[in-house]
Amino acid sequence: MYAKVIPAIRLPKSFGEYDYAVPPQYRAHVRRGSWIIVPWRGRPVDALVIGISDRPSVDPKKVKDILGFGAVQPLSADLTVLPELIATNCFVAPTTAVKAFLPTTPKTKVIKELDEDPTDEPAAPVASNEERLIVYRSPREKSTWLLRLIEQTKGDVVVITPHKDEVEPLSKMLTEQQDLPVVPLHGAMTAPAVRRTWHQLLAAPRSIVVGTRLAAFAPVRQAGLFVILEADSADLRQYDQSPRYDSRQVARWRAAVNGATVALLSHAPRLEEYARVTAGLATLKAEKAENNTILVDIAGNPRGPNQPLSPVVMNRLEDSLRNGQKVLIFHNRLGAAGALFCRDCGRVFRCPACKVVATILESSLRCGRCGLEGPLPAQCPDCSGLNLGRAGLGTETMAQALRDHFPDNTIASYDSAQTPEERQVALATADILIGTRLLVHDAAESGPSDCWGAVVATDTDELLAHPGFRVTEDAWRTVRLLADIAATAGSELLLQTTDPESPKIRRLLQGLTDFMKAEIADRQLVGYPPAGELITITVRAYDAAQAEQAASALRKRLEDTVGGLNLAGPLRHSRPYRDGQWRSVLAIKTPQVQPPLAELLKTLPKEYIIDRNPESVG
Repeated sequence: MYAKVIPAIRLPKSFGEYDYAVPPQYRAHVRRGSWIIVPWRGRPVDALVIGISDRPSVDPKKVKDILGFGAVQPLSADLTVLPELIATNCFVAPTTAVKAFLPTTPKTKVIKELDEDPTDEPAAPVASNEERLIVYRSPREKSTWLLRLIEQTKGDVVVITPHKDEVEPLSKMLTEQQDLPVVPLHGAMTAPAVRRTWHQLLAAPRSIVVGTRLAAFAPVRQAGLFVILEADSADLRQYDQSPRYDSRQVARWRAAVNGATVALLSHAPRLEEYARVTAGLATLKAEKAENNTILVDIAGNPRGPNQPLSPVVMNRLEDSLRNGQKVLIFHNRLGAAGALFCRDCGRVFRCPACKVVATILESSLRCGRCGLEGPLPAQCPDCSGLNLGRAGLGTETMAQALRDHFPDNTIASYDSAQTPEERQVALATADILIGTRLLVHDAAESGPSDCWGAVVATDTDELLAHPGFRVTEDAWRTVRLLADIAATAGSELLLQTTDPESPKIRRLLQGLTDFMKAEIADRQLVGYPPAGELITITVRAYDAAQAEQAASALRKRLEDTVGGLNLAGPLRHSRPYRDGQWRSVLAIKTPQVQPPLAELLKTLPKEYIIDRNPESVG
């Protein structure tokens, strides 16, 4: 008896299945889905059994015996199919896919002694496969939907949230509301903790798993429901290593095999999910939202650059505070100012790693992308000039300006540098809160819901000023979240803009159906997802010129061997220098991924990062 296995190690993409002999004492226990330990170049390696055969595909004399088991119970069928699906979708080796989710077993924990009776067969599907897209408007409504979905489910439940900080409060809430054991699973857990969690889930008759995107691989015995919270979040995708899987898609694959339901909950869904609704692959549940948004024209604002709030907005703030209500101000620029520059030579101070403009804090410069922080310079390193200037009003400067105007009120800037506890205190106690998208997220998902007398966006035009094919969608989603925060409290959203009649600004006020139809039509004209496939290839090298040359060579190879592609690049990566290497990006647009392109991508070195339908180009 021989087992065909995929070892959990990183190998070239042409490497996949391997044969191992099953000793007589293990033959009653090894089956498709078994988590076993095999010898690999003198060391034990975790592996997944994907098939059983009577004879190996190589000389039997060269086939080694398996060493034992990582767990007594086999993985369910919906987990066993993932390596091949991820490998095909993400253009990686199946071994890389297995390594992405299968825990590591220490030598001392290899299971070698088993009971005489074989393990139970995996459970049968619990229902017919269904996908539901649910739009909610408040934290309370989100919790109500989550509990309702769980109560309607017979099998195991997997709840996926994009943010690690939300795992603990979610687990606590579900523990108080449900009789089932609630098990956390996220990427910040240690390797031994993840392995223990897997053993717990494989042995449990039924569980609720709460975690980040890693929870998409939770080895529950009988998955009945996958709930994706904040289903529009970019953090639901793997972004820091290969394979670049999407936990939403992993949940769909598992649900299709296991007959489970996938429920995607969000304030404002992505175009990809809405397109599945229009294609009949999912159902939509969304209440019609009232138009509670007012455009405020700030062209010629008499208050000047140091006070970006219009008289109309200031009057609304005064009324809200007088009535004992709170104020939320979305200002998408952190710190004391947006940039530091030299007035003598024109140098702009940037992050040495990311090359993006650094934000000025009270006494330091901090990169808003990677978090690298350094001292605030006293002079220019290029010309030694002392004439340094500041550009752009940051959240801290705005907070100080408002303190001068409202000395009797508590005013706080909301920053990712603060701890989650500090941010929660600010949400609960401050009269005026000023922050970026982090504030919008926390207020919409977990903050107080009925206390806002005014919700303000200081610069709506800035939301559309960034590059990228998702810029309008992201801006609409931000406006939708702000409108939901205001509507839950029975107030209005005030959007400041220099051009209230602009069609682009007006589109941000559209409801779900109208916006999605218009935006999908625009995507169809240019071939971006969901109207087409977008693939980015990130080439890495220890020299910037070498990275660009390698990307150029790859582009020529694609042009020579694969036709019908829309190619762009080499492009500058948003973080061109990271982890000691330079990055250059090649982007491919195509209606469909045809076999010649797929085969070529499978031949690329594993050091190249391939991202299919990413959130952004580079």
